Amino acid sequence: MKKYLGQQVVPKEKVKYPSSENPRLDLTPENPDIQGLASSIQKNGLMVPPILRSSNGEYETIDGDRRLIAVFDILGWPEVLADVYSVDEEEADRMRLIANVDRQDLSSVERGSYLWRFIVRQMEREGKTPVEDYWGQRDIRGDYIRRIADDLAKSPSFVKRNLTIWLDTPDEFKKWVARSKEELKKREYISPRKAYSLIVLGNSLGSVEKAFQWYYEPQPKTELGTKEFRLIGKAIRSGQIANFKQLDTFYRERLAEWDEITRLMLRKGTVEMASMLASELGVSFSNIIDASIRVASHHKNELKEHLP
Repeated sequence: MKKYLGQQVVPKEKVKYPSSENPRLDLTPENPDIQGLASSIQKNGLMVPPILRSSNGEYETIDGDRRLIAVFDILGWPEVLADVYSVDEEEADRMRLIANVDRQDLSSVERGSYLWRFIVRQMEREGKTPVEDYWGQRDIRGDYIRRIADDLAKSPSFVKRNLTIWLDTPDEFKKWVARSKEELKKREYISPRKAYSLIVLGNSLGSVEKAFQWYYEPQPKTELGTKEFRLIGKAIRSGQIANFKQLDTFYRERLAEWDEITRLMLRKGTVEMASMLASELGVSFSNIIDASIRVASHHKNELKEHLP
């Protein structure tokens, strides 16, 4: 049951924050993003009130932990105007999930942890414990993924991908799954797509942890993209790669070719042009590159005219 109690001025000492249910990995006043948020609030005011749940005279966060840290711990506000609800635990979980799943500044790891917590509580309420045993059953797992996807108006693949990245990425590597384009510019970060590819690779060869270690040691193999992982997957299915030693051999044999592709893609203007085309056509960057190669292969004579 959900009841909106209206906007209320809530004193700091009555609020339990940050919520233990918040998936974010860095909820402290020292976080530069929260410090930036505090500066914005100081200049422009609190544009979006946090959402709180009223319970026994106290309040807990449903949405807005970063804003509460900014106003209470950095700006020193004694109270805050909030939207307050009276809801049970199940509805509070659902509200948190809906409020946060689309946040662009959440990494797939954080988003997946939120989805998993929601699923665990749903399964426990429905008597499906121990959760791990039921989750291991494909039909039950698929049913929960479809139900949550429908509830969030998302595709089942979206839910499955984020859940998989949270559940299967080794703990020591979760911090390197990027949440923004800025982080992806740093060599150690990887995209959610690459994290998922490494999980698939690891499952194929018997150890996801070894797959991540192989990617990062001695340094990140940044030249591996969607196309390269596709080629590796094909080699695994054909029996050419059956273990990590053979994977490393395959990688070293193809490294010169993949390095050259990476070097060409980094030429000034190439990335910008491909990105612009991808945006205009509503497709991914990798789709543009793959399609360009296919088109070029069918127009070799015209291609020669543009070669240096």
